[in-house]
Amino acid sequence: MSTSKGTSYTPGELILMVYDGAIDYLKKAEEMLNRGDLEGKKKMLFRAQDCITELMCSLNMEAGEIANSLYRLYDYSNRRLMQASTQGEGEPIKEVLTILSELKEGWNEAVQKEEGTFSYDR
Repeated sequence: MSTSKGTSYTPGELILMVYDGAIDYLKKAEEMLNRGDLEGKKKMLFRAQDCITELMCSLNMEAGEIANSLYRLYDYSNRRLMQASTQGEGEPIKEVLTILSELKEGWNEAVQKEEGTFSYDR
């Protein structure tokens, strides 16, 4: 990715990158599930969970109810991905993909408002 700022990213931009990582891993997990590659699916799910854990750790819990709500959504998402890892169905993966995609969209809007004209949209 290239921005006019070179390789310096704001915290908001970094959060968006973590969302993209999680979303990419979930899409790969779906592909691997469809191909019957259960070990590959598990690896991609673990990587997505790592991204979600990073999002959880980045929260400023002193920010109030929004941070608490995000934490609960991230925790729920990680639990659903644990279920997806042990089960052969793709529904939990789809559900978490939807959750993270919607949250990323909200973050992208917030970053645009906070940082001006920047738009991180892969």
